Amino acid sequence: MMTPEDNELLTRVGPGTKMGELLRRYWHPIAASDEMTSRPTKAVRILGETLVLFRDALGNFGLIGDRCPHRRASLLFGMPDGDGLRCAYHGWRFDRAGQCTDMPGEPPRAAEKRRVSIASYPVEELGGLIFAYLGPGPAPRLPRWGLLAESGLPRDIVTIDVPCNWLQIMENSIDRLHFEWLHIRFHNFALAQSGQEPRADPSREIASQRLADTYEETEYGFAKRTSFRRPDGLERSAILPFVFPTGGQTGLPRAPCLQLRTPIDDENTRQYFYTLYDLEIEMKARLRSQLGDEILDGQRVQHLQIPPPPPGEPDYSLLLSNVYQDVSIVMSQGRIHDRSQEQPGSSDKGVMLYRSLLRRELAKLSDGKDPINVFRGPFPNDRIELPRRSKDGVSSLYPRAAGRPSGNVQLWSPFLSQIERLGIDLNEVLFGAG
Repeated sequence: MMTPEDNELLTRVGPGTKMGELLRRYWHPIAASDEMTSRPTKAVRILGETLVLFRDALGNFGLIGDRCPHRRASLLFGMPDGDGLRCAYHGWRFDRAGQCTDMPGEPPRAAEKRRVSIASYPVEELGGLIFAYLGPGPAPRLPRWGLLAESGLPRDIVTIDVPCNWLQIMENSIDRLHFEWLHIRFHNFALAQSGQEPRADPSREIASQRLADTYEETEYGFAKRTSFRRPDGLERSAILPFVFPTGGQTGLPRAPCLQLRTPIDDENTRQYFYTLYDLEIEMKARLRSQLGDEILDGQRVQHLQIPPPPPGEPDYSLLLSNVYQDVSIVMSQGRIHDRSQEQPGSSDKGVMLYRSLLRRELAKLSDGKDPINVFRGPFPNDRIELPRRSKDGVSSLYPRAAGRPSGNVQLWSPFLSQIERLGIDLNEVLFGAG
């Protein structure tokens, strides 16, 4: 059982906290590039800090403190000017390094003499996402996880702000037993409660298919290997990689999904679902004239922000999606889950492994070492591949909703919504022909 002190250690992420210092050693997504196409600034809150993301007049992104130090006006109203941002109130100008370079109304060379500056952090764009690094310099390399570095294929991004601590979202994604109960049995229950026809009792099918789940440490964190027996009697397995500290890859054979969680503060987390659509050649050619190169080749990555489910009494009509099932459950644990009151069991091996990894990597900071997945040198082949689910690595128990698989975020996918409007069978996109 975890002590209250240990729970505080692992959950608090603000400046000056130990876990906050560990998480600041990593790049975190702060926005989809698509969010910045029609606006010059965006409010960003990450690891307990409130900042402003902006695109300067030259097209470069900057991330700086949210207040102008002159009279504390919000720089969210700032105006791009050259390679910086001007405060709308009195025109003080800040470059991407947070340095004030112009002070209208002040004596000549005032900005140079006074050397006023605000917080600033490095930002980089990759695969349609904008990442920020809030740790000590020099900044490590931004990891090029496989899906982010893939070229020539459509993709989309769905985000959701979850009003709870980041750690319970990570632990839920690792949890072994919740797939069977929350995403199959409870899904069946929610169908009935919302007036829809539930599937036949899945108990026998679950018992006949389930073989084993094991966890193994890997070079990028650890992986869950799920073994099961398909209805044809053949045994299959699927590997779900978890990327330390806040990522993981799930999804379907032709729609792998990289999930990234950015702690907003101690009690809020933004979850990113980054899905790649590995279209067959014939399907891509079929769509070319209707969707165009920008979408099909991944030059533009569409983004959709979805709201969290309402707290309190369950709305079963919303609980037909894996995403809302997961989010509702972690919200029900409270804003910060009190692990000193829990009673872990043998099915929680993956969660226990993750907690031990967190403690081990925290200890590295005390020894002056880089934690895992902090990269200083070049990547092999300029990318880091993660295992993907094979075509026969999907259990027939995988639930569906509204004609789409309900795992991950297919229900809200901007790309699949376009495909659907064209009258194309989504199974061809998600599973391939035949």
